[in-house]
Amino acid sequence: MIKMLFETNLKGHRMEYIHHIYMGMVEHPEDDYVIVVPGDFQQKRNLYNWPSANHIRFIYMPNLSKYKEETGAFRQSIRRVRYLRKYVKQEKVDAVFLNVLMAYIPAIGLLLPHGVSVSGIIYKIYLYRWKASSWKMRVQDVIKYLALRYSPCVKNIFILNDSPSAVYLNKLYRTDKFKFITDPYNALDYTPRSVRAELGLNNDDMLFLHFGGLNRRKGTLDILEAIALLPEEKRRKSVFVFAGKVYEPIKEEFYSLLHNLPSDSRAIVYDRFCPNEQLADLCSSSDYILMPYRSTSQSSGLLGYAAHFGTPVIGPNEGLIGKLIRKNHLGLQIMSNTPQNIADAICDAKPYSLQSDYKNQISIARFQREIFEHF
Repeated sequence: MIKMLFETNLKGHRMEYIHHIYMGMVEHPEDDYVIVVPGDFQQKRNLYNWPSANHIRFIYMPNLSKYKEETGAFRQSIRRVRYLRKYVKQEKVDAVFLNVLMAYIPAIGLLLPHGVSVSGIIYKIYLYRWKASSWKMRVQDVIKYLALRYSPCVKNIFILNDSPSAVYLNKLYRTDKFKFITDPYNALDYTPRSVRAELGLNNDDMLFLHFGGLNRRKGTLDILEAIALLPEEKRRKSVFVFAGKVYEPIKEEFYSLLHNLPSDSRAIVYDRFCPNEQLADLCSSSDYILMPYRSTSQSSGLLGYAAHFGTPVIGPNEGLIGKLIRKNHLGLQIMSNTPQNIADAICDAKPYSLQSDYKNQISIARFQREIFEHF
């Protein structure tokens, strides 16, 4: 069989997932694989080791920035699937894997050649936002999932990091397409070092870390507002590190809030891609990882970092993220992610090292096994 991994975007976790899947392909020489990725993959691939394999080929396509100009999810899905169809026909592909399945719904069931099977990952689980959703959003969610259920080409729908939802969705839609998949943590062969001294911390100071792609959805701006609300004594004894690219939509507001913090605030910003070794140093040196996400209906890779380094999180009480924090004893929870509640949680936080079995549940090997059992 000829199988394809198709990805139009390399932001966030996607480069990492491509590498995980590639390494799984290496272990399955019984099939031929084609990996179709944007051209800038060639500049980013040196972040990982890619052992050579004769049964795997890369195809580099133009970067698809034009999709950002489209309005409407349906029109975007049509353009994406048309582009996917081009490579499916060109390479005579039998099966396709998509890192972000929902971006191709509903058009994928209408435009792909007959006989091609599709598998992919769903991140946002609408069940967790159902009560708060408008009737319009509820209708849209149900239509999308019905399209997944009844599209003959859609074979496997992987629900990221939530086994109960996969079971429930199979019962609700009377199918067996929904399957659980692990949210993998990429453990490095690297011994982290303490960076507390070089960050200017005293022995009784606390270090709070917020990292990844920094945006509104992750509560980045809420953290800055919370710092301004801290009592003077707590603020002077706390250091806040923001590590990761500040996304353009919030950049101006982010730096405005940062520059207007009280003069005794200590905030350090690494507004750039931060290599895994730097994140390991920061996580192992921190007292808490701040993740007051506004959107809670999907998993977060930060939980893997927390479990691996024994660094507790301060995160939401709601949604899938809230359930994962609670179930796996990963830190403190905020009832509502307002700046004041975040500030209160920071004031209540006491240093401790967590012990969680979660780190044993999220291996890359398990992620690969769950994909290749079905793909």
